[in-house]
Amino acid sequence: MSNFAAALKEEVARLARKELRKTIDPMRKHVAGLRRDVAALKRENSELRKQLGTLGKASKFAMSAAPAAVSSKVTGSSKPRRFSPKGLHKLRERLGLSAAEFGRLFGVSGPTVYNWEKGVTRPKPDQLERIATLRSKGKREVQAALEALG
Repeated sequence: MSNFAAALKEEVARLARKELRKTIDPMRKHVAGLRRDVAALKRENSELRKQLGTLGKASKFAMSAAPAAVSSKVTGSSKPRRFSPKGLHKLRERLGLSAAEFGRLFGVSGPTVYNWEKGVTRPKPDQLERIATLRSKGKREVQAALEALG
């Protein structure tokens, strides 16, 4: 009799596993699909965050360059002026001017010029245009312009 009970127990367990498998296999496939979807969404989220960071940097650049673009269209130039603090410092050194003298050419103080050179602040668009024209001038021309200012 115990042999019959063991066989019955095994058969019930086998049928129960078979029924569970019918229910669980579709759920297992569904869960695998959901995991793939979550992984794809994570990848997309990561990519969008990267793009957002890039666009944030680009918008900051565009906001700072936008006034220059407007002013360059007014003056007839076709592209906005770039600005480099290091380049401004080299220009001032090449012309042999102090920060105060350089500032007088643009109607600003010496400390303002130092702030431009350190990258703390940025020249206004009209000042950028005048700096660009100053690049093509020599020391004598600049000294004559300073003397004309008095």
